[in-house]
Amino acid sequence: FFGTFFNVSLPNMFPNARQSIMSRPVRKQQPQGNKENIDIEFERNQARLQAKQQRYEEQNDYRRRCLEGTKAERQHLQEEARQQIEDLATLKRVNKTEERNFEKSLTNYFQEQQKQCFQAEKSQEVEKRAYLQEVMRENKRIAEEKRMQAAAERASQAAQERSEICFWDRTPRSYR
Repeated sequence: FFGTFFNVSLPNMFPNARQSIMSRPVRKQQPQGNKENIDIEFERNQARLQAKQQRYEEQNDYRRRCLEGTKAERQHLQEEARQQIEDLATLKRVNKTEERNFEKSLTNYFQEQQKQCFQAEKSQEVEKRAYLQEVMRENKRIAEEKRMQAAAERASQAAQERSEICFWDRTPRSYR
């Protein structure tokens, strides 16, 4: 009714059925679809294989020199190995000391933060206690003023009642 009267098309209240994988059209396979990716992957594989082959050749050369080399070469290789081990040990020690220093600095930092938090909480608690005591004193003063005002009001009412002449129940009993 609304659409026919105002000539406005309403949105489709019931959309088409949900798309399914089975109802999708099948795409034709393209033989040159990923040519760039294939070239890049081939280059990566070639570089990886060359690096692996170079490491293998270096290992074989090292073994050959260890077994077949002259005495000076073997001593030189042993000295290099010893130097590498010492370098690794010093690096490990340096890393350990740096790690310990970092952990100490972290613990100091967190202890300082915790101390500051405790101090802040303590100061807030002291301020809150002082505020509550001030409020309590103010409330006591107000309550005392109200009591004094009520007592003064009662006293003034009693004085006013005493000053007024009341004729109620003043007639002699014989007239009743």
